[in-house]
Amino acid sequence: MIGTDPVRPVGLGAGAVLRFSVPSDSPGNPWPGSEWGGGKVIWAIAPELAASVVITGQQLDGTGALRFGQANVPDLALELPAAPAGASDTPNLDGWRSFPSAVRLQQEGCYAFRIDTPTDNYTIVFTARRF
Repeated sequence: MIGTDPVRPVGLGAGAVLRFSVPSDSPGNPWPGSEWGGGKVIWAIAPELAASVVITGQQLDGTGALRFGQANVPDLALELPAAPAGASDTPNLDGWRSFPSAVRLQQEGCYAFRIDTPTDNYTIVFTARRF
């Protein structure tokens, strides 16, 4: 996990690098026909945060966009639901909730996730590199 806040990305490599597939119809691209490549990120939410979370993002060193989801034209934001009743009693991961997601982009560069909770917002900076 990266960061110390209650919502953290899991799956970025050493140095906070997201390896992503290139947007193309090449074999192995999970989104053939899309102009968006991407990679998998799992979001971990601390047990003390029972509220919903909205994650957006942007490229910091260029004009590239950052999106989410499996559609050929991915969503502008990722919305993670509030904890269901009794979620804090879940022994899995010491009460942390996890949500797999597809983070979608079109070019390499420096990006930031913006994470909004009802009481706070913060950013997590990472680098995207093609594999």
